[in-house]
Amino acid sequence: MKMIFVNSIFKIDRDSYPIGLVSLGSILHEEGYDVEIVDFSILTRENKFSKTSFENGDINEFVKYICGRKPSVISFYTMANSMHISISVANKIKALGYEMPIIFAGPQASVCAEELLNAFDFIDIVAIGEGELIIKELLNALKTKSDLSTIPGLAYRSENPISLWKSFENVLLHKPIP
Repeated sequence: MKMIFVNSIFKIDRDSYPIGLVSLGSILHEEGYDVEIVDFSILTRENKFSKTSFENGDINEFVKYICGRKPSVISFYTMANSMHISISVANKIKALGYEMPIIFAGPQASVCAEELLNAFDFIDIVAIGEGELIIKELLNALKTKSDLSTIPGLAYRSENPISLWKSFENVLLHKPIP
């Protein structure tokens, strides 16, 4: 099973690396998952991706790159300043017929989980709060097609329109990983 983490899609010209996604990727790598982080700002600076894609808002180039990596699951890290691009990319991926689960996570998705799921039927799961606390359980559940209701900190679609397993307050009170 291959997990793709897509860093918040916005152009940044200074050196930075998504340490939170690296942490999540390390956890999954130790569990035997194939993990990749896609960061379009880094790819652009390294001339591995078209410099005009950000300027032209070329969603098709983003989708082509992500889907060309052949993911089983895609997770978008969201920030307020770029969530609209992640939404457009996720929508296009599903519109093209790709069936992999699409997860939204990060600070922006955490504060509007229910609204995201109500507004956008192509988003399957929203991870609320710190992903390090649930990433192994979530990927294992997706791999085995298990019930997600036992995993705290998720909003997702079920028989009911939206299922919120725990409130935001409960998610934020989890103890850190030792």
